[in-house]
Amino acid sequence: MLAVLLTGCNTMAGLGQDIQRGGQKLEGAADRHK
Repeated sequence: MLAVLLTGCNTMAGLGQDIQRGGQKLEGAADRHK
């Protein structure tokens, strides 16, 4: 059970980082098109 929780946390952390990177790319694209 503990392993499942730890894996879930790692997955969510990775997902959050991916979303953050995607957001930064969108911000950069928006800045270039101003």
